[in-house]
Amino acid sequence: MEKDLQLLGKNQRTEEWVQRVSECRSSGLTVQNWCEQHEINDKTYYYWQRRVWESMSESRNSRFVQIPAETATAGQNMAVRIRINGAEAEICAGTDAATIEAVCRAFREC
Repeated sequence: MEKDLQLLGKNQRTEEWVQRVSECRSSGLTVQNWCEQHEINDKTYYYWQRRVWESMSESRNSRFVQIPAETATAGQNMAVRIRINGAEAEICAGTDAATIEAVCRAFREC
């Protein structure tokens, strides 16, 4: 229970810093000026910026989802072949919309 509370607190701090980093980057100010205006030590800002980027990087590393392949029947012909950055997908005529959406989402992450 105590570890769960610690993790919850840690996640909340991270979310707060995600907001702060986003605000700083979109403010048009230098980091130093933004930190001065918000009374934040610039070393603290850079520490949290690195942690935010690392957590975003970790979450991006596991974005591929395996979609089970079904064997094509005689009535299904390949309608589209997509190749992006070495990844390839073939979509057959009659493929359901949910599968096509999942493939498109996966390719957007490439």
